[in-house]
Amino acid sequence: MIYSSGLTGYSMGAMITQGNLMHQSDLLRLCMDGDDTDTTLTLIPCFHSFSASGNMLSMLRYGGTIYLMRKLDFKEVRHALLHEDITTISAVPTLFYGLIHHPDMSDIEYSGMKTLVSGGSALSVEISNAFKERFHADIRKGYGITEASPVCSVNRKHAPMKPSSIGLPVPRVEVKVMDDSGRSLSPHETGELLFKGPNIMKGYYNHAQETNEIIRDGWLHTGDLGSVE
Repeated sequence: MIYSSGLTGYSMGAMITQGNLMHQSDLLRLCMDGDDTDTTLTLIPCFHSFSASGNMLSMLRYGGTIYLMRKLDFKEVRHALLHEDITTISAVPTLFYGLIHHPDMSDIEYSGMKTLVSGGSALSVEISNAFKERFHADIRKGYGITEASPVCSVNRKHAPMKPSSIGLPVPRVEVKVMDDSGRSLSPHETGELLFKGPNIMKGYYNHAQETNEIIRDGWLHTGDLGSVE
């Protein structure tokens, strides 16, 4: 159970099932070619659903390596990237901003890494483009929400990169966009993002009413706006 206030304004326990976590733990392989040769640089605390799925559970499932850091220290980050065979960074946008601008990180090479994924909050096009220009490597932006365990979509490794997009839905997850009246919208029309699939939580612990408000007919109503191209 992971506590979240993202959809309601007050904290409730999101009941994440074993099935949810099994689905999420395989996304690094399915979307980014992850395997047992990978080492994840794990800066986000593993009580955060993004880090638990992308950095920890994926490596436990594949037999890869988790490089845990107690806190953000760019000298230690530099050591890890130079000497610990890091192949994968799944982190928040502020870390990638730091990798661009911190003086200790100016000579690090990222183009040979398998996977650079940003989540937890929106990655700006400016950070994405600046990283690409400086290091000649793509940061693959995704979208997630704790109530979806959390990953819903991502710019996959073998799909065209669109820095302004949250990418394609991950395997077995559906997406649609609806207006306030519940009408499904056409491509390029902006409305609320809804997701459905094996990643959607069981519900909020001891909060049936709130659960029924945001999960209807299996669709998670995120409250976030978006459009489908």
